[in-house]
Amino acid sequence: MITFTPLSPTVGPSTDANISKGSYSISQESGPVVGMIRVEITAYQKTGEKIEAGTPNPRRYDCG
Repeated sequence: MITFTPLSPTVGPSTDANISKGSYSISQESGPVVGMIRVEITAYQKTGEKIEAGTPNPRRYDCG
């Protein structure tokens, strides 16, 4: 998935599209606005592993 999100002072809606075989398509009417834009690419891959739900361990994420 590719997502385009306007950053201040740019005003407009966010838009996204699925990426398939390295390509995506967004119509000009619903496409990103001109200006400062954040582009985010998200990918998921099934691993077959299960993650236990619960509260994360804060010490695991402590960088200090």
